Amino acid sequence: MNAVVPYQPQPVRTRRRWGWLLLAALLLSAALIMTLGLFNTLGAFDELHSLPVTVVIDGDEVGSGFDLASMSSAHKAAIFVGVLLTVLMVALIVTVVVPVTLLVVAAVVLVVLLAAVGAPLLAVALVMTLIASPLLALGALVWLLLRSSRRRAAAAAPAPSATIRE
Repeated sequence: MNAVVPYQPQPVRTRRRWGWLLLAALLLSAALIMTLGLFNTLGAFDELHSLPVTVVIDGDEVGSGFDLASMSSAHKAAIFVGVLLTVLMVALIVTVVVPVTLLVVAAVVLVVLLAAVGAPLLAVALVMTLIASPLLALGALVWLLLRSSRRRAAAAAPAPSATIRE
């Protein structure tokens, strides 16, 4: 007895492995770049001996005389982490906003194309259907007649005999 088994493709595991390996490599390289950036930034802070920082908010001087060279390594690392988190948030926002904006623009373009091209094509299709309606009605009538005659012929034919071959 031969049973028909539908085709079931096997999952491709190599693509998943390569995806995970690439993601791990990307994260590892990002961590390496951030670590090297932290060491470079801490070294760059030491070179800023005579550059005091003044913080001004809305025209009011909030703090002045912050000397980055005299700060401890913990304060420098905290400043670096703050700047790093700010950069990462900007990167995250940009990677979310840009695709969403592109999707909105694509949806608007699709609606405009459907309105500009689809509506006239629909009107042409309706007019052509009205023009060809006598031919369509004739074709439907012939199809119904042939279909009913085939059913009558199939009902009148004797059933095939069942033979068992060994």
